[in-house]
Amino acid sequence: MASYKNIPSTAKGSPISFDFSFPQPKLDHLRQVLELHPLGREAPSKTLRGSSKPQWFGNAKEIMRRFDWAAEEELLKAFPHYVVGVEDTIGGQMLQVHFVALFSTSPDAIPVLLIHSWFSSYVEYLCLLSVFTERFPQACDLPFHVIVPSLPGYDFSSPLSRETNNAQINEDNARVLNQLMVNLGFGAGSGGIGGYVVHGGVSSLRMCYTLAKEYKDCRALHANLDGAYRHTLTSSGGDEFEAVKSVLAELHPPEDWDSHERDMIRLAISTSPVSLLALIGSQFFGEQEQGAALRMVALIVAHHWMTDTYPDASQESYCIKDMSAEDLSHVLKHTGLEPNKPVGISFFSHGQGSASDIRPIVDGSSWSSRHEGNPFVAVLDQPNQTVGDLLGFVRQVQKQHS
Repeated sequence: MASYKNIPSTAKGSPISFDFSFPQPKLDHLRQVLELHPLGREAPSKTLRGSSKPQWFGNAKEIMRRFDWAAEEELLKAFPHYVVGVEDTIGGQMLQVHFVALFSTSPDAIPVLLIHSWFSSYVEYLCLLSVFTERFPQACDLPFHVIVPSLPGYDFSSPLSRETNNAQINEDNARVLNQLMVNLGFGAGSGGIGGYVVHGGVSSLRMCYTLAKEYKDCRALHANLDGAYRHTLTSSGGDEFEAVKSVLAELHPPEDWDSHERDMIRLAISTSPVSLLALIGSQFFGEQEQGAALRMVALIVAHHWMTDTYPDASQESYCIKDMSAEDLSHVLKHTGLEPNKPVGISFFSHGQGSASDIRPIVDGSSWSSRHEGNPFVAVLDQPNQTVGDLLGFVRQVQKQHS
């Protein structure tokens, strides 16, 4: 593999290479727990779907139990890992932020920040990094600087220590990630497009939107979304805002648990990798019973367990709603952001009608594509499509800035 380790000379921070190895006693404990922990029976109502179904659940548990951790660590370390100190501009806390990166040596390379969702990890983007290195085997040909951070409190990134309420979590994380990109030399006024492009999915869209809306360093937003959003808007024929609210209400029911219930659930889930698998697996809504996507979901869960991620990160799991209906409507209609901040969306049908029902949008300030498939696992089982869409969207962004 070509070297993608040339950190730009404009970087203000001092990222250092990061290595890790999971201790054998913890690996043995994980395997033992998986062997002894039984699976529950499906409820009589049989309302469980996708990755909550017993067959999927059993397959994922068995994959985790049989992991060859020498091979899994080799996969995790296939790309350069770094840590860097990032000072939170509110409170002054110095955080260790972990990220995986492919640095291009092309002077025209555009920085792209890939944000994982609250239930996932940087691991979900390893498939995309593989596609990038296969398509661009030389660092000088890579059109992007690809940055994949672990959110604060996830995997190898330290958690925010200051008190924060539920409404602030996205804003806090966005602030830290923006400062990371600035420290790497990708802030406003840098070469190329004068900043960076942010990419996320259904469950990280709110954070991406916060970055695009609040920070001049973020110059454009791209996301993989459920075709239901676009399909509802284009077929409603009425109030688009109300249509968006109905979609959100169906996909993300209102949270009504009190803090005691949340803390009890957090305690229960954090005591077992099987419980963690039930929570994280259910969020992917995958129907795959075998295959690469299933294996990667199992690896994400095991990685969380090995790094004790869930106790630090779980606060987000019960309070993040992807975004408000009003903000989502702004994203879909390409409003609410500065005119020179383009929005690109890759719609996936996900059982909400044919992908042909989703009208593509390509104009001077917005871009979209459409695909059949599941947006929750698109970067896992359709990485080529996401990379292709990112390339197409960023080319248009570059044209606007040329």
